[in-house]
Amino acid sequence: MKQTPTWDELLATLNNAQEHTNEKAWSIYRYLAANVGDGLSSDIARQLLLTYTRLNTTRPSLLHSLFLGMALRMAKQYTDFRLPGFLAVWDLSNLRPEDEQQKTAANGTSFPSLAENLTHAILKFRLQHPEEVYDAKVLAVAGKYAPRLGYRPIQHMVAVKVFEKVVRGRKHRFVKLIGPQGDEVLADSHVMGCSPWEIQNQLFDVLIRTSKKSDSLRAVAAKLSTQDIEKHFPVTIGFVDGYDDRHGHFHIFDAQSRHFVATTPEIRPEVGTYVWFCPVIPAEDPFKSAIITRRENSIEGRQAFGLMTATVTFINKEKGFFRYQIDEERGGFGLLKLSPRPLAQGDEIRIIAFLRRGKDGEKRLHLAEIV
Repeated sequence: MKQTPTWDELLATLNNAQEHTNEKAWSIYRYLAANVGDGLSSDIARQLLLTYTRLNTTRPSLLHSLFLGMALRMAKQYTDFRLPGFLAVWDLSNLRPEDEQQKTAANGTSFPSLAENLTHAILKFRLQHPEEVYDAKVLAVAGKYAPRLGYRPIQHMVAVKVFEKVVRGRKHRFVKLIGPQGDEVLADSHVMGCSPWEIQNQLFDVLIRTSKKSDSLRAVAAKLSTQDIEKHFPVTIGFVDGYDDRHGHFHIFDAQSRHFVATTPEIRPEVGTYVWFCPVIPAEDPFKSAIITRRENSIEGRQAFGLMTATVTFINKEKGFFRYQIDEERGGFGLLKLSPRPLAQGDEIRIIAFLRRGKDGEKRLHLAEIV
């Protein structure tokens, strides 16, 4: 096996008109393999790769596939390396059958195939650069291999929870992501493309793949979305019913009596007020999250939530409570101090009310406001 050339030796090889084309190409590859990620500048690395593409080498071939692997390595190392441009020159029709096969080390460890690494790189690059124009062959290759490898189309998902978990004796941060249809995936925080404190309650563009081992979904790459969350999740009005200072949770109910939790929201509301929020509802997990988008004043909030008409059926002034009836089936009680005026039996009142689960687990009509 030939040694890695020095920089001067590489230049001498490239300047030697008598040097065989394949020898020049192998010299470039060996130099890049030894120096990419070890102090070699992006400018020089990209220039050497460009020099290779101009050589009249055999294609497809082992060497040509090795240069594709080198380009994928450079795409990870250099942020200014434009992978789609190189792929168009490399010509993905040059993929060999061997490039689709996984590699196995002497100890039995399996490594992804070149085609698998290529597909991941294309999809991740598209995630990070949606504005990029792609060669038709690049899109065709991604479309061919992505379903085989368990990749799904890029989805818009909200990060509803960031938590720590000990894995093999080390602490790892994980992110729970929920999509508009209730799809739920977990991601390591390091694939989110931003700092851990920027993750909570944000909308992300997420690349998802089905795990080969567990057949579960996992996020393999993500970035903060430039789109408005309201474009992908519906917006509704909610009443802020309480605050849990231990966990930093605001408890919010909508007009359908659905209970949501807003965890450390950027827009902090006051208990007893109204907010517009995006309901984030997992398909299986009963824990529903609220992403607050703006506060609402009481008058507009009540109208949007929906006032109900009730009749006062009983009053106990000594204990400060009264009973009311909305219809034959729905009745409840409230505290007299909630009323802006003195109440008498038989009075018709306008109220904000919803079903709320009590400590015994039963849902009962809860009076939030009397207008």
